[in-house]
Amino acid sequence: MPRADARLAVRTLRDAPSLGHGVWVLDASDAYDPDVVRLTLPDRSPGPRFESEAFGPFLVIRSLEPVRTPERFLQDTVLVSRVGRELAIGDSWLNLETANAGLRQVRRSPRSRSTSSS
Repeated sequence: MPRADARLAVRTLRDAPSLGHGVWVLDASDAYDPDVVRLTLPDRSPGPRFESEAFGPFLVIRSLEPVRTPERFLQDTVLVSRVGRELAIGDSWLNLETANAGLRQVRRSPRSRSTSSS
């Protein structure tokens, strides 16, 4: 999933034959500042629609239900990116910006409301 280009992210989501569960991996070991690299993360979930598990420097977050639409995936990405930002994970701000820009794009387009078949 492209993280720095909202148009490409939306195109990738729309071109997918179907969208299942969202899965995001936050990595605290990959920091811009080597002094803030962490080898452990707390287990933190963005809300009741998700499950999460921390594995050392990784926090894996998964949606409990299939996301089905690009809009839902991007909405969930915003929530997950906020968790990353709260945990001070280096590139969470980029994921958040891309997801918000992608949401604006799909909400302007009639294709954003369509669902993919499972």
